[in-house]
Amino acid sequence: MNEYIKIDKIKNVWGINPVTGDYSYDEDGRHYLSIDGVVLEKKELPTRIVSVGEYVYARTCNGSLEIYSGHTLLKVFEKNYDLLERDLDTYIRYHGRTPETFELRENIIFVSDGRRLLEQDVPYRVYEVEGMVFGYELFKTEFCRIDLSGEVLWCFPLRRIDDEGRDKGTAHLDKVLGIANGMIWISTDWGRLIALNVETGELMYQFIPADVAEDKIVFMDEENSVYRLIGGVGVFFFRETDKTLLSISNWGIHILDAATADLIESYSFAKVDPQGIATFEHVMNPRLQDDHFVFMGERTHEFGGCGWAGVFDLQARKLLWADEVIPAEEREKTGNQLVVSRPIYYAGDKVYVIDAEDTLHIYERK
Repeated sequence: MNEYIKIDKIKNVWGINPVTGDYSYDEDGRHYLSIDGVVLEKKELPTRIVSVGEYVYARTCNGSLEIYSGHTLLKVFEKNYDLLERDLDTYIRYHGRTPETFELRENIIFVSDGRRLLEQDVPYRVYEVEGMVFGYELFKTEFCRIDLSGEVLWCFPLRRIDDEGRDKGTAHLDKVLGIANGMIWISTDWGRLIALNVETGELMYQFIPADVAEDKIVFMDEENSVYRLIGGVGVFFFRETDKTLLSISNWGIHILDAATADLIESYSFAKVDPQGIATFEHVMNPRLQDDHFVFMGERTHEFGGCGWAGVFDLQARKLLWADEVIPAEEREKTGNQLVVSRPIYYAGDKVYVIDAEDTLHIYERK
């Protein structure tokens, strides 16, 4: 493993940009943004900070979105705005409520001039993928494609199908992953992976977690290849660079071809890295970052919550770094630990971890 040493601990931190090292924090009841080597006092606290090309976006706790060049504030979108998962240099998300019914409605906004992509706000959580707009309706649990007029082209009901083909009730959208070969891939709670035809909404493939061998895919019905059983699944990610889908779980890694739904490879952590990541009983909250993923970890027979953070190298197939950020004694005494709402960030020479008490731990490669 590479050796990283802890170089700093900063209290009351709310947001961190791992690309630049910029962060936001509270001190004596006031809000600050440390950006481009300059500390700015802010009326509203930025809780999410990301780099977009040469710019930095800071989303505040009240829903405003600020755009910086260096430490110079260029533009502010006042309230009810959020970041999308992709194409941040082009679009952001608007969300508001109708005065009459208080119904939630959303749209996609051009960053350059504030224009709306859709002609009308729509009652869906909206997503943009390769110029196409999709929406999710929480109460109906439907995933839909929406044209630029704001009209619905098709909807697909999300259902929880078990490994024997039985309908076990509604499922909820977890992620909109990406598009390959005319299919939009999404994942739901309960570990389902679904591919839909982008033009018609037809179900093309659905992967269902099952008690089967982890290194192969089993057809639920030999005459129908739509429903496929897969073991050892976890959190799904989409890699645009090679149009592949990754599943990261306690067991290990699955890599699927998003164009064909074929399994490219699978490997268990116990086989490829028995003295590294396999020593963790639980690999939690993984987040894909290029050729690495970060995670929170729990060792076997540990108590008092999660205190470990780690970085796994997907190319080398081994643990790059891990540390007990919050020692077991501190966790048991104070209740402080690592939590899902505070992601871990890997930035090459540095690793950033924020704990449940809002302390930022900064590690640097030795």
